[in-house]
Amino acid sequence: MSKISLLNAVKQKFLSQEATAIATLELYINDPVGVAEHSGVVDEIEKQVRILAEAKECLTLLESVMKPPAE
Repeated sequence: MSKISLLNAVKQKFLSQEATAIATLELYINDPVGVAEHSGVVDEIEKQVRILAEAKECLTLLESVMKPPAE
């Protein structure tokens, strides 16, 4: 397995985390029925924001590592 394949696999994992966090945040913010059944909504929203921020930060770092060297 090549280095690029491994980095792409990690990138896909962070993209999945990003998408999941966004979907969860949208659910909490836009669907009052889903929110009403969940105690600690603010804490859960904070958790998803942290997951999203970490995924975005990791994706940015991976992009910089995966860029071909400038000639």
